Formats: sequence, structure tokens, C-alpha cells
Amino acid sequence: MLGGCTGSANKPAERATAISEVQAAYDRLLAQQPVAVALATDAKGVLVLPNVLKAGFVLGGYHGSGALRKGDEFTHATSMSP
Repeated sequence: MLGGCTGSANKPAERATAISEVQAAYDRLLAQQPVAVALATDAKGVLVLPNVLKAGFVLGGYHGSGALRKGDEFTHATSMSP
């Protein structure tokens, strides 16, 4: 299955809401999985996609949205779909 990620050109208010959801998911991950702290510290970037929906019976598909974290901030809102 082929898929791709695209940048999202959201309005500032939508982007702020999306980033806050991504930050909450990132914080939960670090709190629940101690190994994620070490991996995130060494990574050049972390792509966080907390809202991935997957569906299929014979043919499947998926769609998700999130953001790329570089250093201490999320720099790009993104989405993915096949």
C-alpha cells in the first residue's frame, strides 16, 4: 500500500488546536514509555500522529494528522493518507 504525508496549511486557530492535541499525545507517550524519552532525545525529529484512523475489509485505507517536532517545538502540521 502506498501512502504519503503532506503539509497542512491550517488557519492559525486550527493549527494551535492541532498542536495542543499533538503536544498532549507526545506528553502522554513520554510519561507512559520511559524508553521514548531516550529515543526522542537522540532523534533529529519526531513525527507525532495521534489521530490515525484505519479502516478496511477487502480494501483498506487510513488517514491521520499530527505534527513534526524538532528540538523543543512542533514545526510543521502534517497529515497522511494513502
